Amino acid sequence: MLYLGFPFYLIQRKQVVVQKGEMYRATAPLIQPQESYRGIYLPVNLPEEAEVSFPVRQGQRVFVELQQNNQSLGIKKIARKRPQTDAYLKATIRYRQDDLVFLDFPASAQTVYFTPTEMEKWEDLYKVNTETPALTPPTLGVALHVYRGRGVADQVLTAGTER
Repeated sequence: MLYLGFPFYLIQRKQVVVQKGEMYRATAPLIQPQESYRGIYLPVNLPEEAEVSFPVRQGQRVFVELQQNNQSLGIKKIARKRPQTDAYLKATIRYRQDDLVFLDFPASAQTVYFTPTEMEKWEDLYKVNTETPALTPPTLGVALHVYRGRGVADQVLTAGTER
C-alpha cells in the first residue's frame, strides 16, 4: 500500500503548490536540456546569494521571500522564522562569506521537466534561437509556483512550448 500511496502523495503535493501558490517568472538558460534517469530538464536560474543581518551557520534552514524584478527573480527578505505570507521558499545555507550567504533551494524549484511532446517543440525553438552565437546566452521564461516553503518550476513560458 505504501508503494502506491507515496507517489500519489507527491503528485497531490505538487498540485497544491501549482494551484494555490503564487506564480513568479523565473528564467532558464537556452541550452541543450540535460537528460537523466528522471527525464529531460533545464536548470532554473534562482538567486543564489543574498545579504543577511543576523548570524547564520552552514546547513541552517531559512525562509526566503522572493520578489519579481522585470524578467528575473530577486530575494526580498531572508528570515529565521516562517513569514506571515504563504509565498516563501525554504532554503538551506550552503556557506557564508561576511554578510553574504549562498543558498540551496529545493530541487523541485531548480528544474523544469519536459514531456516528449514538449521536447520536440523545444528542439525546434532551440535551433532557431541559437543559430547566431551571442555573448550572453538567451534565456526562457519559466513559471515558478511558490507556496508554503515549496516551489515547483512547472512550465516554460515561451511561445510554442507552453502546456
